[in-house]
Formats: sequence, C-alpha cells, structure tokens
Amino acid sequence: MDGNAYEVGDRVGDYEVIEILGAGGFGQVYKVRNTLSDRIEALKVLLPSHIGDTALTERFMREIKVQAALQHQNIANLLGVQKQDNRILMFLEYIDGVTLDKALDRGRLSAGTTAAIGAQVLDALAYAHAAGVVHRDVKPANIMIQKNGTVKLMDFGIARFGSDRKLTSTGAAIGSLHYMSPEQINALPDLDGRTDLYSLGIVMYQSMTGTKPFDGPSDFSIMSGHLNMAPAPPITLDPSVPRAINDVVLCAVEKNRDHRFHTAQAFRQALDQAMGGRYPKVEVAMPVNGSAAGSSTVPTVPIGRSVTGPTAAMSTAPPIPPPIPTQNPMPSGYAQAPPLPPPHSGPVPVIYVNYKSPTVAAVFGFLVSWAGALYVGKTSMAFLLLCVEIAVATASCVASFAPRRTNLSSGTMIELLFHCYTAWLCHKWATERNARAGVPQMPNYPRY
Repeated sequence: MDGNAYEVGDRVGDYEVIEILGAGGFGQVYKVRNTLSDRIEALKVLLPSHIGDTALTERFMREIKVQAALQHQNIANLLGVQKQDNRILMFLEYIDGVTLDKALDRGRLSAGTTAAIGAQVLDALAYAHAAGVVHRDVKPANIMIQKNGTVKLMDFGIARFGSDRKLTSTGAAIGSLHYMSPEQINALPDLDGRTDLYSLGIVMYQSMTGTKPFDGPSDFSIMSGHLNMAPAPPITLDPSVPRAINDVVLCAVEKNRDHRFHTAQAFRQALDQAMGGRYPKVEVAMPVNGSAAGSSTVPTVPIGRSVTGPTAAMSTAPPIPPPIPTQNPMPSGYAQAPPLPPPHSGPVPVIYVNYKSPTVAAVFGFLVSWAGALYVGKTSMAFLLLCVEIAVATASCVASFAPRRTNLSSGTMIELLFHCYTAWLCHKWATERNARAGVPQMPNYPRY
C-alpha cells in the first residue's frame, strides 16, 4: 500500500481488500472480506486526491449519516463506519450484480423490464423521500441490478437530508447533467422529491429507447434541452413501447414540476396501472470474470424490433388499456407522507383520459333527460334539452382538450348539477301527469 490507495491483498483492520470496484462520486470503492465473519462487503473511502479537503470530508460524513438513516430492501445499506490512519471508512452492503449503465451498454431493455426496474427504484425513492432525503443523482450508474432481479439504489453522496442546504448554498448546479431536472440546472434552493422523479423518467426513457432524450456536443446544449425542448415520445422511437408506459414516462419528464407526479407513490401507482399490476422478472446480462455474460439473459433488444419469448409476452400482453384517471397525491408534509396514500384532488397530467369527463357525462345525461322529457309528453322541452346538451358538450370538449389543463372537476360538477335538475324536473312532470290521469300517489312513509 502506497499510503494513498489500497491494493488487492491489503489488510484494513479486520478486512482484506479482494477487488477494486472503482470510484463513485468523490470516494474510492473496494470489495473487501471480513476476515472474522468471511462476509463480503463494500468499502468506500475518500479518493486519495481528496484527502485533507475539509469540505469533501464533511460531505463524506453527510453521506454516512444519510445512509445510516435509510434501511430499505431497494437501497444499499450501511453496515458500519470505522476511523483508521486518519481515514474514515464506510462499509456498505456488497451488491453482486451489474449497474444499469453497464446493462445498457449491451442494448436497450424492453418496456416491461424498464417498468419493473423503475417500480423498484420508486419504492426506494418513496422511502427516502418519506425520511426527508432527496437523492439528487438518480442515473443508470447508481442503479444496481442483482442476479435475483432485485434493484438497489446507490450513492447518496450528494443527497440532501431534511432542510440541510449546505451543498447548494453557492448556487451551483449539482448532479449528473444528462439526468438533471430543470430546477436542478437552475440551482433552485427548494428542491424536493420531484427532481428525483424527473431523473428516473430520463433513466426509463433511455432504458426503453437506447438513447438519452437530451444530448449534444456541449454542456450548454444538454442543459438547453432540459430547459426548453420537448422530448420525442418513446413510442415514436420504438412503436413496440406500450402507449400507457409512454405516457407515464412523458408525465415524469415534464419541465414544470407541478405538472409531474408529485410523489414517488403517485408515479408508482400510474406505472402499476400501465402494467396492469404485472411486472416481468428483471433479467440483465451479468458480468463473468470481468466480462458480461450473454447466454442466460433475454431483455435487451435492438430499436425497432419486438421482443420474443416469455419475458416479452409478459411485458406487452395482454394489451394494456389506457390509464384510468389518477390524481397526484400531494399531501401536506410531503416529505413525511405515508406509503401509498389515497389520492385526492390535485393536478391531473394532461396525458390521462378522465372517464368522468364532462363530455361523457353530457352524452349520458342527454340520453336520460331527453328520454324522460319525451316520456312525460314534453316534446318541446326535449328539443330544448337537446340544444342545451349539445352546447354544454361542445364547451366541455373544448375544455377537455385545452392544452395544459389542470383540473376538470368544475366542468364535471356543472354537468352533475344540470342533470340533477333535469331529473327532478322530469319527476315533477311525471307526478303532474299522473295526477291528471288519476294515478294514485305513493304514500308518505315516516322519514328517519
């Protein structure tokens, strides 16, 4: 050991270095074996060039505290911390698998596999956000896929914990440029979990299509894409992508964070609806002696071709219906939201079809009220109702398809009140007709 870096075979306390895994953020990562328990773990220390840097040492300590606060099956867990030779050693759960960026080097993944990976990352983000942690660096290199299909979110090196804003006090953007949200690029001080959802949307877009939605020869061109350009819908790059998943991803990468999913739970619910609640097992090529294995895995496919085999069948069949309306939960105290809260009123993404839309209500209400008016002999009134319904339905259609609509509840309420009134009117007419015809009335029963 040269005093600055560990080598294979070096002893670090009760641990033996058995492999150099690489650098992550500002830390060097090693595969180590506990000589007492024989357990394989990951060791992370500051990069040699950063030793003595007070600011980075403080950031490393923050990462340790963030990891210590998180214990979840989809997050790489902290196992212990030691201090030795003026170095702080962070021992993490060793994950035997491959990062998503390495898997994508072999080709894009099917939409079903992408959704299955995204669902597990969303579970991790929902847990982290509930604990007040915003990751801020969700990208393929920080998503690890194990051999059993479990997905782990890693590297909380630049995460923000609670109200701590030390890392953004200088106004500099922090993150990985290809996956940064517009608010990260603008270095806004009030970042919340929606920035992680945008980054995950970009990751899923790349995973399904094999290309990043915003790229270019310079940092400026990439940032300009995030801020000003609309991404090409994944389905236009590969028609085999189901429309429902296409819509979910586009909602996640909205420029305006108020138009995205407000919580990881809402994102996960929409993904569940798009997949019909069924996800394929996550299978990607695993490294074998430093190289990727290719014989036992199936999900990667070239753009423009459909997947064949059991995994493809699960991810694309049976046909996935259009997503049902979903409201983005946005409870107060969002960072402490419980898992899967019931949805309530809030912005509705433009991509969703509201099955209680004013248009559908108008058509149904017209049939009921018009038929009721004819039944009681009010032909002229039936014609008037028809004219009113046509006018209201036309206005509702215009409102329903207006760009950037945020809420249809007011139009639906107007339709509901109108049809309640016409129903009462038809009942009143029928009562009068029965009285004229001598039909006995219903007795008045006591009301409780």
